[in-house]
Amino acid sequence: MIGKWSSLIAVMLFFGGLQMLFLGIIGQYTGRIYSASKQRPLYIVDEVLGKSKNPGNNTKKIKNNGNSV
Repeated sequence: MIGKWSSLIAVMLFFGGLQMLFLGIIGQYTGRIYSASKQRPLYIVDEVLGKSKNPGNNTKKIKNNGNSV
């Protein structure tokens, strides 16, 4: 009797873990699509977040046509 329940629980846990894995993959995919759809230049985002190796040097790439950024 116990053998039937343990195998059923093992199969349910396996498929539950498989679903969580694919849900994570889909989440990563949609997150990358979302960040790409913003169409923000990466050098501005890196500088604001402090990830740029040379902060301050990347501001030359930004073209300002009299509009405030």
